[in-house]
Amino acid sequence: MKRFVNLFLCLVVAWGLSAQDAQVAINSVVASSAQPGNEAALAADGNASTIWHSTWGNNPTKFPVTFTMTFAESAHVDYVRYTPRQDGNNNGNWNEVTVAYCPTTTGSNFVDVGTYYLNGAGVVYDFYLADGGVECGKVRFTIKSGANGFASAAEITPYAIDDSKSEAFAPYFTDGLFTQLKPGVTGSEGIEDADVKALVDNLLADAEEYRKFRVGEYEAYMTPATVRNTFKISSLYNNYENPTGVYLKAGESCIVMVSGIAGYPVGLKIRNWYVNEDGSSYSLRNGMNFITATSEGNVFVDYYTDEFRQAPNVKVHFINAPVQGYWDQATMTNEDWKILLKGRSTNDHSILITRSEHAQLAYPVSAWLKYCPDNVDSTMTLYQQVQWAERDIMGLSRYGRQVKNRQLFYATNYGFMAAGGEGAYCHYNSLGGIMCPDAAKFDFWGVGHEWGHNNQVTPGFKWSGCGETTNNIYASWAQFHFTGNRNAEGKPASLRLEDETSGIDEYAGMRGGRMQTYFEEAIRKGVAWQLQDGPDYHGTTPATKTVAAIDADGKSIGTVTTTSRNYDHFVKLVPFWQLNLWGTLAGKCPDIIPMVIEGIRTTPDYGTAYNTNGKQQVNWMKLACDSARIDLLPFFEKAGMLRPIHAYIEDYGAGWNIITEEMIAALRAYVKEQGYPAFTEEINYINGHNYHIYRDNLKLETPEAMGQGCKLSGNKVTVQHNVVKNAVAFETYNVLGELLRITMYGLGSNDSHTYTQVLYPKTEDMNTTSAYIMAVGYDGTRVKIYEEAGDMELTFLRKALTEAKSMLALTDDTGTYVGYYKPEYLAGFQSLVAEIQAVVDNADTSVHTYGEWLVLLNQAIADMQANSEAKVPLYTENYYALGAVGYKNTSLEYSTAGLKVTFAAPAGNARKQWMFVPGEEDGQYYMQNVESQLYVSVVAEGARVKATAATAETALPFIFVEVEPARFLLQSVSNPDCFLSCDAGKNVIASSDKSSMSQWTLAAVVDNHTASMKAMLEQLMAWVDITLGELVAAREPELQLYDDVIVLDANLPAYVAALLAAYDEAVQALESGISYLEAYLVALESAHNQVKTSYQKALSLPEASEGSEVMCYYLQCLDTEAYAYHFEGAGRYNGAIRTGELADATDRNFWFYLRPAETEGQYYIYNWQTAKAVGVSGKYLYVNGTVDPDAYTVAIAEEAYGLTIGTASGLWNVQSTANGYAQFTKTAAMWKFVPIGKFDTSNIAPVVSTPDDGVYYDLLGRRVESPSCGIYICNGRKVIIK
Repeated sequence: MKRFVNLFLCLVVAWGLSAQDAQVAINSVVASSAQPGNEAALAADGNASTIWHSTWGNNPTKFPVTFTMTFAESAHVDYVRYTPRQDGNNNGNWNEVTVAYCPTTTGSNFVDVGTYYLNGAGVVYDFYLADGGVECGKVRFTIKSGANGFASAAEITPYAIDDSKSEAFAPYFTDGLFTQLKPGVTGSEGIEDADVKALVDNLLADAEEYRKFRVGEYEAYMTPATVRNTFKISSLYNNYENPTGVYLKAGESCIVMVSGIAGYPVGLKIRNWYVNEDGSSYSLRNGMNFITATSEGNVFVDYYTDEFRQAPNVKVHFINAPVQGYWDQATMTNEDWKILLKGRSTNDHSILITRSEHAQLAYPVSAWLKYCPDNVDSTMTLYQQVQWAERDIMGLSRYGRQVKNRQLFYATNYGFMAAGGEGAYCHYNSLGGIMCPDAAKFDFWGVGHEWGHNNQVTPGFKWSGCGETTNNIYASWAQFHFTGNRNAEGKPASLRLEDETSGIDEYAGMRGGRMQTYFEEAIRKGVAWQLQDGPDYHGTTPATKTVAAIDADGKSIGTVTTTSRNYDHFVKLVPFWQLNLWGTLAGKCPDIIPMVIEGIRTTPDYGTAYNTNGKQQVNWMKLACDSARIDLLPFFEKAGMLRPIHAYIEDYGAGWNIITEEMIAALRAYVKEQGYPAFTEEINYINGHNYHIYRDNLKLETPEAMGQGCKLSGNKVTVQHNVVKNAVAFETYNVLGELLRITMYGLGSNDSHTYTQVLYPKTEDMNTTSAYIMAVGYDGTRVKIYEEAGDMELTFLRKALTEAKSMLALTDDTGTYVGYYKPEYLAGFQSLVAEIQAVVDNADTSVHTYGEWLVLLNQAIADMQANSEAKVPLYTENYYALGAVGYKNTSLEYSTAGLKVTFAAPAGNARKQWMFVPGEEDGQYYMQNVESQLYVSVVAEGARVKATAATAETALPFIFVEVEPARFLLQSVSNPDCFLSCDAGKNVIASSDKSSMSQWTLAAVVDNHTASMKAMLEQLMAWVDITLGELVAAREPELQLYDDVIVLDANLPAYVAALLAAYDEAVQALESGISYLEAYLVALESAHNQVKTSYQKALSLPEASEGSEVMCYYLQCLDTEAYAYHFEGAGRYNGAIRTGELADATDRNFWFYLRPAETEGQYYIYNWQTAKAVGVSGKYLYVNGTVDPDAYTVAIAEEAYGLTIGTASGLWNVQSTANGYAQFTKTAAMWKFVPIGKFDTSNIAPVVSTPDDGVYYDLLGRRVESPSCGIYICNGRKVIIK
């Protein structure tokens, strides 16, 4: 037989005792698992503070665990009471347990009683062995599972029921509960039992008054744990349904008669949240129960089961018990309430319970007398209204999830107001606002907020950062519907978001300032949700902390140091509130919030499917779109919720909110796939005072006269709603048409919300000063309703022209002045300036208005300033003078005492010339003085700047910050608050000042860059000459390529034509002395590379010569595209052939030529620089005469494009590393002999020393006995024999 017993966990339980039942003596107890120090005997020692506990640690508990008690002799046992541990820890509380007994003390055959499921509950439970009890010698408990993997108990005690007390009552009563006297009982004379005598006297005196709270019928409720799981919330609902009105003090005893218990556990609880935070619980059975209270408080019938619909009511009689009473809105009136309070003391802090259909309060008598002595019905109605709002948002009625369980609010003597695990509570001294019967003064928000915590759907609607946010959906709904603070139209006069005096920046302290923050931070500035500033925590400095890191999928990726801070929870609430207003109140998608919540509730294993905060946020938006069947993503994007974020969010449970671009793209794709239509209304502008405009589809109405109904005062314009009708928000723009502010409807208004104070900032800057206001309709219509008198557009256009002309004055065609503009980039800009000047001079607005011209000119100015290619850059090859803006005609000078500025001219004065050496990061430079060669290395706030470092490694890097065209701050990288600045004595110090005293100009004194660029361009042109030489047979009358050219790209002729054109332009640039050669270099290199990849030259063997005139080649390894050269360096590789970039076409180390060897088809390969032939040492090739030369066969590769070079012993190859050495291996690299031209080797200087003895030596220094034709060395001089 199995018995399913669903018990819920109490916060605190205490030891209860049925004192009148007889305890059966235990001889011994034994457990199959017991931790040393927590032996089985401790569960039978009569001390509830000691416990038996199964093993842990190195010897973990193994289920099942048995606990067996043996009596001294076989005895009558009715039940065994299990008391779980009382220390607040639930480890080992029993889950599944089987009970059995043995008739004898020595037998081994047990009779099964049943299997029970206690669900780890911390409540006392009585296991009845059989109706009428049994005779037994042993009782065995087989615990199959326990809380957190353990088994434990404070006491396990067997009892035999004592019926003698019941037998004393029976002769005088007609019913089993002893509530009705027999007809013949007219007095208590002769009754010996004091309890019976007292009961008879009480019933005879006033039976109705006696029974009012002592006798009651109680119903079963769904277990709080099941309510929690059904609603998907994290808190329990009320653990204290069924108030009895009985009140017991610790140590007081009470006889409790019960009938109607039918297989479902029923018990008692005692609790007083104010007087004593501890509570106690007791098990009940049908018939007589003896209770001795171990704690003080109100008594509740503890009757919870998930089969509550069929569970019968139970009847209970608390015989002669002291009564506190309680008030129930369903059966009582205010008159009953007054009777309950009559005669009570203002110092009485005992709890008096009140309840409505879904609310239950537990406040002290003293508080009731002070705040609600007469009209409790009104107070309970207000609480019930909050309950309606909360349950409505949760969709309980909509989805058939409504329960009769109430939510609890109780008083404490600690804290302020908060949500607990079994309800919400408030400190005794702060109860006034939530006990007031006047709806206009009642704190709907506070009650709704705390109960909202209890009702937060978790997970799914309480991800990190939502702890104090999503609970306010419930509070705002309750406040909106039931606040007694109404205007003349019956609408809420004041709402928390729309009307609280708050705000930041220029709207600080304004009515509605908190919600206005959302309009600015989210909608206008585009700040990600959860990171938007607000009145709460405004300006908080983020804290640096090291935390566990995760990726977007929730996987651990170690730890990371990050910054975090709290953000305004009410600002975060706004998008949810707006969606609720638009959907439900405006009727666009009724119950959209309940639909989303139900979507979360019905998603299986939600926390696993959406295991990160970011996933839960994205899924919330998805469910909203699914619920509305509308694409709401633009709304969420404007609200900041659909934006990438990677932030550590502070909350009760801080954590990462990570939303990636990929997650956003996936959501967009899903919504698009569903075919949801896009919404066309300005949902982000709705609030609790303008939702009727959306609901009734009221079109924007504006007066014909500009500015009517608008009045400027300071930096705000008051707009009257009865003139500018049905606007849902207001947008303020500057003269350029750029949005400066968005003002919510009703900002700064009165209770009737008849006007809006529109934000209208005024500055001297056209980018930040207001020009006009647009009223916005619910459907996106925008109409200009206000602009200032006077020609602001023309004024700012003239300012912009002045700025543009100052830019045109900064023209430099020499590359001297850093930050000046290159002339070739200014032509179009100059034409536009001239055109606009003519417009202004002629007052001609026929083509564009002044404002439109201003937009065009400002865009052109911005484009010029942003175009780094248009400005003269800093060339690291040049020497610069740094002009001090704060001291005219001075420049920076090196001094051993520290840097200073002087009037001496920098030309020819190396002390005043500076080089800028690139640092480790782009844009960073080290400052080096040309004369001293020392680097700036001493930069300290307020101290003189010095150059003392001999190397860049010990110097300090700087970056240039352009504050005005061609004016720069020199900012220290190591101390960003320090800039090079001039003091009153013209010394250069480090300062945080950014004025003209810290601003510098840079002018090249020595132009090394132009010469460098010219050399690079000339070198590239030499390469182009080689390419064209092997490619182009003729240019006139039409382009003709050599016959041995293999065309790889059909566009080759066009590419060659482009290369020729780029080449001609480069020649012209060099001849005309143009300073800016970079563009020509880039264009020529690009055209050259395109040509080179578009053809191949038919392979042929290189030319070898015996005479003095030889064909010279570059040897290019086609595998690596690097070129072979003679390596000059220390160590074993000196003289070896290495490969690398051909940076200088005239570098003779890269030149090679061939001479025939003795065997036909073989060649000696010489390097021009060394005049030596290549030989092999080990696997390396040398060309400096240190090894004997080898004759090589050069052959055309059959299966690849290229030539091979080798002997019978090996082939030329190249290391795979960058700048690898040429090696002699078994495999060949592909080579190309790139012709340079024919040159006379008689000009090669001797590189070997030979004796002055008249003997001939070859170019390798070897003695030649009979010289033939060729070049030799004799007596130290080169000799040619013809």
